[in-house]
Amino acid sequence: MKEELEESGLTITDKIPDFVFVGLNKEMNYHDYSKGLAHLLHGAKLIGTNQDRILAKPDGFEIGNGSIVAMFEYASKQESPKIAKPHAPILELCLEANGLTKEDVILVGDNLETDISLGYNNGVETVFVESGVHKREDIASLGIEPDHVISDLSEFRFEWLEK
Repeated sequence: MKEELEESGLTITDKIPDFVFVGLNKEMNYHDYSKGLAHLLHGAKLIGTNQDRILAKPDGFEIGNGSIVAMFEYASKQESPKIAKPHAPILELCLEANGLTKEDVILVGDNLETDISLGYNNGVETVFVESGVHKREDIASLGIEPDHVISDLSEFRFEWLEK
């Protein structure tokens, strides 16, 4: 993310920043979080990159970036703009950048709350893969209905792409 921000013309600094961008960084620690909070309390604007509450890993789960963003929102009394999954700006930007419409794409993901919710809430066909945070039985409890449900990517049907 640091590289992309610099390529976009932003300067990365620890000295009175205008923004604190929060993306998943597994090397962060309490001191780093506290430093970020200090910047937010002195006027920097909070920008969270996504809202993944938890992430799947082979032996269970770990904290997702959305949980870290929520921590900063609570501590700083700021609300991050909703720019990425499951919110429309990321979809709109991707479609525009590639000259596509919502009807041209299928969103494939393993997280009902972010990946599939993005498509579900924005009129994009979705394929939910049960290889991540959620399973088939979570669909009813979350109220997020994917168009297709598969156990793994080997079950993907390429005819879904032919519209």
